[in-house]
Amino acid sequence: MRRWAVLFFACFTLGIAACTTIWAFEDLTGPQDASVMDPAASHDARREADTTTDAPGGPDVTAMDASPEESPECANVDFKTDPNNCGSCGKSCASGRCQSGQCVVCPGSDQLPCEGTCVDEKTDRNNCGGCNNMAPASGFCVDGGFTCPGTQTQCGTLCVDVTSDSNHCGACGTVCPPGASCQNRDCLCEGAGARKCDGLCANTYYDILNCGNCDTSCEAGVGCQSGKCVCTGATMTCLLHGNETCVNASSDPNNCGKCGNPCPVGAQCTNGTCSSCASAKPDAGSDAGVCGPFENAVSPSFFACVNLSLDSNHCGSCPVACPPGTQCQGGLCGCAAGLMLCPGQTCIDIANDNNNCGGCGKACAPGVACVAGACAM
Repeated sequence: MRRWAVLFFACFTLGIAACTTIWAFEDLTGPQDASVMDPAASHDARREADTTTDAPGGPDVTAMDASPEESPECANVDFKTDPNNCGSCGKSCASGRCQSGQCVVCPGSDQLPCEGTCVDEKTDRNNCGGCNNMAPASGFCVDGGFTCPGTQTQCGTLCVDVTSDSNHCGACGTVCPPGASCQNRDCLCEGAGARKCDGLCANTYYDILNCGNCDTSCEAGVGCQSGKCVCTGATMTCLLHGNETCVNASSDPNNCGKCGNPCPVGAQCTNGTCSSCASAKPDAGSDAGVCGPFENAVSPSFFACVNLSLDSNHCGSCPVACPPGTQCQGGLCGCAAGLMLCPGQTCIDIANDNNNCGGCGKACAPGVACVAGACAM
């Protein structure tokens, strides 16, 4: 009432023009819209104005503030997906869903907003239990979880039969080796003689590293046939020192032409035949001969090519050995120049020997010396 009294008094005193001016001022300063007076109400109004509804079946989208508020507790927050900080720090979504900084709500309780479309996460194969969570090929989505048909097992993104799948045999990721197939959850090698050795398929009929059994290897140059190590090519099996050994009978001097047929020491085995001692002892010529058998630590019985004209152990013939101190010359045992071979003795220096002075058996008298082959008086 006081305000109206002041207005009446001003109009009466100043005139109609002043009254009109005052009246306009009153309109400017009078009661205003509640949204201007109440900031909170204005904010709610703006939120309602920003709320839009997509096409039927799509999610309701509530836009939040575009610029996230800077706050220490939101330093590592993803404002595009965090339902407690959707679009800005502290902005929570009642639906619990935040996409691209906006709260979204799908009509069904089991529905999930995925890339602008509401899907049933309990049955949707492409969004099973969550967006873009695809069920394996030939699989199903049941109650938000993957299910493979029948007795199949889920292995990654595939439904497989672990009883017969060679890439998932018995369990996911168990791969059968080359040459094997999965049968009743076990990798079995295929073919006669095939078996698994050290995780790989091997044919024990022909594999030289697994001949007859796993890890049974054949020696170098030896093949595997029907599960046994056998000699191949020009080689043959010979029993040496109690062990079967492959030898090349065409060139082996200890088994020349056949097992246990040694060539004389010094001779060679060529095409299964021992060379002559004449070729082994070219200096002997026709006097070359074969003597034996001999024994040593390596071989209990062997023969050797010798020069019968010069060999003091085989002088003239194999069993003749020259006495100690003598030499074989021309197939005969003899002494060096100035020496004489006396019966039952060695070579004697008859020029100075008191018992054989000048010849075998010529002894000087006691006290007499032999000088230049004569007993000195």
